[in-house]
Amino acid sequence: MVREFSANYIDRSHRGNQILEQIARLQEMPTLGVLSLSIFLSTWTASSLFVEVFDALNRIYGVREHRPWWRLRLLAIMLVICQCVLIFGSLLTIVFWPQIMLWAGLSDAETSTLSLLKWFLMFCLMMLSFGLTYQFGPAVKQNKKWVSPGALFGTVVFLLASYGFRVYVQYYANYSNAYGPLGGVMMLLLWLYISSLVLLMGAEMNKLAQIATHKDD
Repeated sequence: MVREFSANYIDRSHRGNQILEQIARLQEMPTLGVLSLSIFLSTWTASSLFVEVFDALNRIYGVREHRPWWRLRLLAIMLVICQCVLIFGSLLTIVFWPQIMLWAGLSDAETSTLSLLKWFLMFCLMMLSFGLTYQFGPAVKQNKKWVSPGALFGTVVFLLASYGFRVYVQYYANYSNAYGPLGGVMMLLLWLYISSLVLLMGAEMNKLAQIATHKDD
């Protein structure tokens, strides 16, 4: 199907033929090989995003990057893997929690009480996600006890901002009429922009907490 679509819409120039050959070669690869290549490219692209996040955190702390590029890239890849595990864990908590309550055979009151545990667990996973980024992102020696203020602030603001964005999209914004099929992409980009601002605000909170600590000492 992909090959037929490409053959109809890609220009039959020399460059176009090269693209068609690459598509055909990918389709002939084993499924495991295509999956491995997709995971590698996705991880590498996401790690490049984290490298940019590191640069932004360095600017907030007013330091220059002194770590070698290979160490920076490995650190970014490790954070990508950790963040994927945390996100996957949060999604599993949301999806499978009702089934777990059903299998346990609990009453409605007990289910409602344990539902609070679900949201507390998600809150902790989100705060851990922020904390890992603030701990290993900037090229400064972090005082571990000051990682939590920015992570706590970022988690609370992120959850409130996400809820507010959801209400805005659901009741006030209609990106589908304005952008057509690209409406979902525009909403995702706007949400990522809000998330980036929250991340940087949390880093500023950590920096202010460190400055206040040094003044007290």
